[in-house]
Amino acid sequence: MFLADDVLVYSASDLSTAFACEFQLLRKLDEKLGRVPKLETSDPMLERAARLGAEHEALVLADYRDRFGAGVVEIDPPTEYTAHALRQQQVQTVAALRDGADVVVQGSFFDGRFHGRSDFLVREGDVDGRPRYAVVDTKLARSAKPKAILQLAAYADQLQRLGIPLAEHTRLHLGNGAITEHETAASVAVHREHRRHVQTLLDGHRADDGPVPWGDERFMACLWCEHCKAEIARTRDVQLVWGIRRQHREALRRAGLATIDALAMATRPVEGVRPEMWQRLQAQARLQLKQEQVIADGAGQVLSEAHDRTGLDELPAPDAGDVFFDFEGDPLWVDADRTVWGLEYLFGLMEVDGAYVTFWAHDRAAEGVALRKFLDYLRQRRARHPGMHVYHFAGYEQYTLRNLAERHGGVEEVTELLDSGLFVDLYRTVKSSVRVGQASYSLKKLEPLYMGAEQRSGVTTGGDSVVAYEDACAMRDRGDETGYRARLDELADYNRYDCLSTRQLRDWLLAQRDALGPDEAVTPSEPGERAAAETATGETVAAEPVESAVRGLSDATAMHDHAAGPLHHLAGIAAGLHLVSVPHRGNSRVSSEESAEIVAQVTSLLGRQLVDGEQTRPLVAADLLVLAADAEQARRIGLDLRAADITGVRVGTVHELQGQRAAVVIGSLAASTPEDVRRDLRFVLAPDRWGAAVAAARWATILVRSPTLTRRLPADPTDLATLGSFLELCTGARERRPRSR
Repeated sequence: MFLADDVLVYSASDLSTAFACEFQLLRKLDEKLGRVPKLETSDPMLERAARLGAEHEALVLADYRDRFGAGVVEIDPPTEYTAHALRQQQVQTVAALRDGADVVVQGSFFDGRFHGRSDFLVREGDVDGRPRYAVVDTKLARSAKPKAILQLAAYADQLQRLGIPLAEHTRLHLGNGAITEHETAASVAVHREHRRHVQTLLDGHRADDGPVPWGDERFMACLWCEHCKAEIARTRDVQLVWGIRRQHREALRRAGLATIDALAMATRPVEGVRPEMWQRLQAQARLQLKQEQVIADGAGQVLSEAHDRTGLDELPAPDAGDVFFDFEGDPLWVDADRTVWGLEYLFGLMEVDGAYVTFWAHDRAAEGVALRKFLDYLRQRRARHPGMHVYHFAGYEQYTLRNLAERHGGVEEVTELLDSGLFVDLYRTVKSSVRVGQASYSLKKLEPLYMGAEQRSGVTTGGDSVVAYEDACAMRDRGDETGYRARLDELADYNRYDCLSTRQLRDWLLAQRDALGPDEAVTPSEPGERAAAETATGETVAAEPVESAVRGLSDATAMHDHAAGPLHHLAGIAAGLHLVSVPHRGNSRVSSEESAEIVAQVTSLLGRQLVDGEQTRPLVAADLLVLAADAEQARRIGLDLRAADITGVRVGTVHELQGQRAAVVIGSLAASTPEDVRRDLRFVLAPDRWGAAVAAARWATILVRSPTLTRRLPADPTDLATLGSFLELCTGARERRPRSR
């Protein structure tokens, strides 16, 4: 993002940023405009990934040069970022494409607002005598990510704008050597919708007087990036409370409890948060505030309180054979053929007497040997100590053992070990039974509770350990054996401390259990209470037979000829597809907001003059068909229509009423964002079924949806393709004003 002749120009990476966090994008614009100081961040892991990504791209380029020789044309980067210079780069790119280059490297695009440079544009035959090109990019990731696919779409959109014939698929060269293909048309549809939205955001914010305010609900905030973290800390946002989820934060903010302080002082629960969750969050907020006061008073201790025996009682009895286990791994390590990434270079264990056992691996073969030695060690130890357990913190160890067994063999043995209950995750115990006055429950944050004077030094974080291991390998490769060994010793010290910390945590948790009285367990709420609470949040509606609450078929409806052809006219609404945007948050299967809007739309349509062949008559309930993506939403709409004294409207799911026709079809998607969808996104967007619903309308279709359902980036490439197909369906649709406001 930069200013070229006072015009704000953005890139594909800016569009990706907006998909993840609109607040971050606008705050970066504020930095460009001098409204706020630039937030300086440093991430050695990201820097290393960038270096490896450049190496990966260079390897792909070398392959193209070997295959096509002089047919590879490289566009030099611009020497200055002015509109004139950027247009000249595009002229060079287009000339190379029209001349039929086999591969154009770093093809440059500029349309006055968007600037980007594509890794590769690869010729794929001709169309009517003109060269056709596929957009190809390199990514270090081992699987295709939607953000990467949309970067391809951004460049494909530019090729279409320039009249260059475009291949049906874009391609990604992944870090493991795999090449994936992605439908161009669907991803371009998502890109265009997103680009329109982002450009509106940027231009609107540039016209504002000041920086983007934190908490402005017009803009999506991820809550995890460094820009969000800085504002969360500055404003004492309720997100500071450990264990809070996005839907809880939104419910609390709606109730006026935007800060950790407000939550701690609140006198009653709020709608949208289940009672047991309210109690947990408020207790956590109060303990964190007490912790702040302790620190302000100069004391260093961390506050804690055991509140539930359930998890503590599940801890096994101590055994002389117990071991405390921790992996060290490098996710960016890659073997010589670059097909398998990630190396678990150290299996570390501490025994009860403090003996520290290690199994090292510095290449893929050695990793398999280390796994075998580790499994042999456990088998022999179990034979001597049948009551032993392996303690670890969080899920990485069990997850990684399964992956290693699939890679090197031993799946049955590892599965038996894990399923037998041998491994004990202490993080689960802490989460369920202990409350700590910290905003994080990481092992490092818990250590002041039980590690005493023995504090960490040297390598202190997982990220540090990855960088340190890369340094060690570099020392080894250049022959610095002394430096290499010293670095490995630092890594072993770091791992040993983690194992010791896990042992001390286990002992501390046992002491907490002993200190709790037998009557101090917290009883979970009954399932019925939870269901009632979920109903209050709008997640479910009271169970009622679909036939009585949803269908609403009157005799007139049953007799109506739904197979009739197109209508000639309906007063007040144009023929075709209409979109109604209804903002809402946190809805998954049910949206009361969309249901209210549909009632309002139905009310506005009833009685309008309809020309049906030779007959002119008012539109009646039998002429309407209301479809929902989910049966729960169909029930809600049926109930709300009945409450509004509207009967005779057919209501059901888009899946079960497929094939029925109506003068006007009204649809409801209900989910607020792709993240809120509990089923497959294809179940909600269902382009084929909604396409059939549009075709079933004799005059018009009205789709009611949350605007963020199509503005947020799905997590899965398949869902991205689904979203693209849905947006293709919506191409050319009219925006219709909501009636329920």
